[in-house]
Amino acid sequence: MPIYGAPVSVSDVKTVLLEKLSGYQRKADGLYLVSDGILRVGQHTVDLTPVVESEGSAQGKSIVAMRIEVSVDGSRRPEATFGAIGISSTQDEAVAVGFGEWYLSFGLPFFQTLQEKESALVIADYDVFSGALGLRGGAALSWVDGSDAMNRKILDALTQMIPRKSDFVLFDLKVMVPPAGQPKSECRMNGVISAEVTSRFVALDWPRATDSYMVKQVFILKRKKPNQALLPTTTAVTPAATHPARQP
Repeated sequence: MPIYGAPVSVSDVKTVLLEKLSGYQRKADGLYLVSDGILRVGQHTVDLTPVVESEGSAQGKSIVAMRIEVSVDGSRRPEATFGAIGISSTQDEAVAVGFGEWYLSFGLPFFQTLQEKESALVIADYDVFSGALGLRGGAALSWVDGSDAMNRKILDALTQMIPRKSDFVLFDLKVMVPPAGQPKSECRMNGVISAEVTSRFVALDWPRATDSYMVKQVFILKRKKPNQALLPTTTAVTPAATHPARQP
């Protein structure tokens, strides 16, 4: 659906987003389904609302900055709002590139959390679902390689920042590493810039390269369900006083 040369409407952009997801679903191993304009992830219905925040051009390229707001089963999930920037030759292509970045960095791991699946990586009481490692300005080097070892190294530094009462935690991490000097970083936790998370993230022993490079990484942490075998045994009571047991 061509949108280049005119203001980008929500309906047009949402159509492009669903078309993009429909194209990806063949490689998603049944993780989600797009049918008749509806996105279903497991037993959940997910509504995605893309909002174009800015449009422009630089050096002959079209640039579109967006955020995607999320509702699950009719309820808004503001902590799952996530942004993306698309850069390409035309506005149409820039929108598609932005959605591709959103899907790989956030959409895919978010859908995995909705499927009630366990992750191979567990930190404290949380299953960890990681987005694709984003590198700009350089190739992977040293421990910055997108592996589970890299993810654990980063999250071990952030463990104390995890809100213990939260069932869902989103880390959106970015750092620019120069050849020498102090790296610059902006990190968000559940959509809010966090000075503490930024300080711990930037303090890691980032490997240096000949040129500056940027690292972008998203982690979604979902609290594991209580192990029923470890719950305290209920004390027997007389039938007249019995009430259905409530699970926590």
